[in-house]
Amino acid sequence: MVHRDEPALLRRPGPHPHLGAHDLLDGLGWSAGEVDYVLPPQLSTRMTARIVERLGLAGAEEVSCIVDTGNTGNALPFLQLERALGEMAPGDRAVAVAVESSKWIKAGFTFERI
Repeated sequence: MVHRDEPALLRRPGPHPHLGAHDLLDGLGWSAGEVDYVLPPQLSTRMTARIVERLGLAGAEEVSCIVDTGNTGNALPFLQLERALGEMAPGDRAVAVAVESSKWIKAGFTFERI
């Protein structure tokens, strides 16, 4: 049986998603207050909640689906994207971040509804 020690993963140094999100925003000249939606990593409900808190995007609506879909791996960002686009109005902005927690590989993207 494989056990994933989530508290240890959070303590482990590495490129945390909140850093990646702010790198993306800085690169576009967007402030945290200009983000309407955040698509956080879908690692587990508890870890996702902790990551959202660390992102510091208090005004952004969280778009999560892990509770409904379970861990569908690489498909998760696309499921989140589908949900976000269904809610977004023209001009709304979003940032999505993902992390492969065992190796701390991070990725992300931003988008704006036109």
